[in-house]
Amino acid sequence: MDETLLRPPNDTITPEEWQQTPTSVQHWIGELRAEVKQLRETVEQLQEIVNRNSQNSSQPPSQDRPEQKPAKEPSGPPRKRGGQPGHRGHHRTLVDDVDEVVIHKPTSCTGCGTLLLGDDPAPYRHQVTELPIVKPIVIEHQVHRLECPCCGQSNRGELLPEVASSWFGPNVISLVGLLMGRYRLSKRQVTHLLAECFA
Repeated sequence: MDETLLRPPNDTITPEEWQQTPTSVQHWIGELRAEVKQLRETVEQLQEIVNRNSQNSSQPPSQDRPEQKPAKEPSGPPRKRGGQPGHRGHHRTLVDDVDEVVIHKPTSCTGCGTLLLGDDPAPYRHQVTELPIVKPIVIEHQVHRLECPCCGQSNRGELLPEVASSWFGPNVISLVGLLMGRYRLSKRQVTHLLAECFA
């Protein structure tokens, strides 16, 4: 008989109680204990693999997971958001050819209220770039039919081929081709885009 079956599996079961347990149940408990032992060993092995990094093995640092990499300590005191003292700012290059100039002048002194007159020879310049409001241009072509006063022949005006072949002009056709070709938009997406931008 297996010696493990002669002893209780733990201290909570007395030898007398264990002897009264059916042999089949004792075998089943023994198999469960062996399986639990095997699972614990597997868990320990997996835990060892998970905890392995470049600090405790020959694994290269590039294979370390993000949570295993040591956090970089700040080299100095924490900095506030935004530009730092002494930092050289980055500004857009101002253009000379502007479409509109808006003058902002103080009307009175904030200290004593005296009326202020004159111009600043070197005012601070702040330029804002904006897109113009685009409104589609609709061109109506009216084709007239006239009757000759001499012979009675009916004569009808003719549309140019490029006008008669489409409901849209060359600029619209070029834009649609660009959106559908280079930017891979569907017909529905192009229709919605044109409606939102130019309606």
